[in-house]
Amino acid sequence: MTRTFALTMSRPHETLHLPMPVGRKLSEAGKTAWSILILGATLGCFGVYIFQVNAAASRGFHLRVLEKRLEALQEHVSMLENQAAQAQTLRSLEGKVKALGYVPVDHMEFLDAPTGYAVAK
Repeated sequence: MTRTFALTMSRPHETLHLPMPVGRKLSEAGKTAWSILILGATLGCFGVYIFQVNAAASRGFHLRVLEKRLEALQEHVSMLENQAAQAQTLRSLEGKVKALGYVPVDHMEFLDAPTGYAVAK
């Protein structure tokens, strides 16, 4: 008798022609929801990583451009400093003084002025 009973026994939802039981649906839905959540989080992390790598690469490129510009400006500054040093040499100043019409002083005499005033004659 037990054997006959076991053969005729079926699941209640199958007997009533219902879909899968609600309890089983919830567990399957939970597994699916967690899988979708983990997949979404993983894709989100990849997206953030790619964004950060691209941002760092563009900042690096911009920094390299600025460094090249800095080097060019430093070369220009050193060239201008060299020109300023050449313009301030004694020989250059003497040439400029002669161009203005001044004559060099050959003999200088100093006077003792007890009052401390200089008088032009």
